[in-house]
Amino acid sequence: MTRKLFLFTLFLILFSAACSKPGPDAVRLAAFDEMYTKMKTCVPESEPQEGIGLAIHSVSANQNETIVRIVAYAPAEPAEFNLPVYSLSRGRWLINNKDGEKDRTYLIDDHCREFKLKDRRPAAGMKIPLAGKIMLDKGQSFETSLIFPSVSEKSRVLVLVYGGRTLRHLLWPDERRSD
Repeated sequence: MTRKLFLFTLFLILFSAACSKPGPDAVRLAAFDEMYTKMKTCVPESEPQEGIGLAIHSVSANQNETIVRIVAYAPAEPAEFNLPVYSLSRGRWLINNKDGEKDRTYLIDDHCREFKLKDRRPAAGMKIPLAGKIMLDKGQSFETSLIFPSVSEKSRVLVLVYGGRTLRHLLWPDERRSD
C-alpha cells in the first residue's frame, strides 16, 4: 500500500513539474521582451495615433532585401492613411503627416542598426496614388509592402518605425529565405 502511495505521489510530482514549465511560446515571448527592453535606447517612443490602425502582417527576409507587409485599417471612422513618397530633392522616402511635416519610415534591428526604406509595393489588385494618400472608409483596410535592405542573419527582433509609430516584430527562422 505504501509503495503504491509512494509511486502515485512521485507520479503527481513529476506530472506537476512537467506542467509548470513554460511553453516554447512563453519562452520566446520572454526573450522578445528582454531584447526589446535592451533596444529602448535606440527605438523612439511610439506616439498615439487616432483614427487609423497599423499592423505588421508579415516579414520575410532574404539575402537581398527585407519585405515588411503592413496593413492600415480604419476601425471606427473614415481615416486618411499616408504612404511613404520618394522625395527627389531630399533623396529619401517621406511620409506626410497631418501637421504638414515630413516623417520617415525605417527598420531597427536588435543591434540598433537602422535600415532605410528602399521601395514600396502595393498588394495585388491595389493601386497607390502618386501623393501616397489613401482614404479608408470605416472598416476598410489597405495592405502594402515596404522594402528595406537585407537585415543581418543575427537579427531576431525588428522594429518598424512608421512616422511616429513603432511596431515590434520577432523574426522567426521560417521568415528567412535563401533566394
